[in-house]
Amino acid sequence: MIDLEGAIAEIKNKDNTETFNKSFHSLQAIVDNLLAHGTYGLSALKTLLGAIEGDLGDGSYGLAALQALLDAIAVELGDGTTGLAALKALIDALEGKLDNGTHGLEALKVLIDAIETKLDDGSSGLDALKALIDAVEGKLDDGTHGLAALKALIDAVEAKMDDGTTGLAAIKALIDALEGKLDDGTYGLAALKALIDSIEAKLDDGASGLDALKALIDAIEAKLDKLAGETPVSGSVTGNWQSGTATSGETGADVVTIGANDTRKKLHSLLLSIHNFAVSAKVTVKLFMQLNGTERKVYQEDFNKGTDPDGLWVVNGTLGIHEALRVEVQSNRVADNGVALHYDYMLEAM
Repeated sequence: MIDLEGAIAEIKNKDNTETFNKSFHSLQAIVDNLLAHGTYGLSALKTLLGAIEGDLGDGSYGLAALQALLDAIAVELGDGTTGLAALKALIDALEGKLDNGTHGLEALKVLIDAIETKLDDGSSGLDALKALIDAVEGKLDDGTHGLAALKALIDAVEAKMDDGTTGLAAIKALIDALEGKLDDGTYGLAALKALIDSIEAKLDDGASGLDALKALIDAIEAKLDKLAGETPVSGSVTGNWQSGTATSGETGADVVTIGANDTRKKLHSLLLSIHNFAVSAKVTVKLFMQLNGTERKVYQEDFNKGTDPDGLWVVNGTLGIHEALRVEVQSNRVADNGVALHYDYMLEAM
């Protein structure tokens, strides 16, 4: 701005009377003086414009840098992934999410309403939760089962543990005593181990140990198994009892051979049934067995059909045999030829 006040002050003299000098006080002279002023005249203005021009041409922050920045911003805004279009697509997607009936604002509002309903529910909502908390607090404050009672119990346990007679110290003393006993060379762990080793040696002994005991048990089991006896044998045989010739060469026929040579057996019973024989027939039962290698008749007995029972209990007590025992039968009636004779016997192995 033109300094008019300064110009007027130059025209006035000290006693405030105006003097006029054309070379200094004319308007043209004042304008010329102002334009030529070194601080804010044309020269200073030119210097300022030059500085502004230099700043505008600066590569870091001038017009070119500003243009590059604007170009970069334009590129970013036009980018399909991160620019305005992408931003708009993102906003549209967010709006779609918010408008979605299942997951949007309406659905969120429904969910919030449901949560509020749950919280307001008298059975399971906030009031019920508060009632539960109050009940828990009541339990904790209960003098019999609450925190105070638990503390009293803990104090009692601590007192028991601190007791010199039955507490931890007493238990430690007992453990120490037990350790002393276990370490004792006469009846402690070492002595127990020696005893166990001795017992193991006895059990491992071939003559009197577990193996020998097992062998003895097996032998006893074998003996006991024999006591049950062999399966009883029953059958029938047809022969010419009156006209035939048996193995011995005598009249009659063979019935059955019981046992085997050189095999020990117990014969508990031998029964013969002559129910098919003729009435009044004389039936002779004969038993044969080896004696010193030669077969001999060792038994013979006559029975009468009709007088004696049809079932003949030939052996009715335990009889030990070690050779084959052969049974022959003879009848004196021709009518008995070809009839069947039944037998039954029971053996036990020895």
